[in-house]
Amino acid sequence: MTATCTHTCVLGTRAATHTGYDRLVFDLTSSTQVTTETNTTGAFYPWSGKQEFLQVRGTSYLFITMEDADIYDDARNLIFTSPTVQSFSLPSLKGVQELGAFDNRFEKRVQFGITLGPSTGYQIFQLTQPNRLVVDIYR
Repeated sequence: MTATCTHTCVLGTRAATHTGYDRLVFDLTSSTQVTTETNTTGAFYPWSGKQEFLQVRGTSYLFITMEDADIYDDARNLIFTSPTVQSFSLPSLKGVQELGAFDNRFEKRVQFGITLGPSTGYQIFQLTQPNRLVVDIYR
């Protein structure tokens, strides 16, 4: 049975290193609107409102919120196939952590925290066929 997602479903993440940058890819079922935030502590506030810290430590941190997106399909089955916390041994990308999904009758949102090494230069863009959100972190 195929999952049905009337919103954007985040299917998983993958990472690789390239000449001059590391790349983190979020596999999606459709495009999504993204907001970002950065800090140097790794602190974030999940939907509970209590301050927490990313599990993978680094030099700086990038937080991504995807609007009208979820890690569950319409039947509320988990379809995000990657681990909740992933560590990477790449020059600029050290980890990614799924921070939780917010869902009520009116909106859906999912957040991710990305742990960076000494680099804080990044570019975020979306590609299609297949749909994905790409984060390039420059050295």
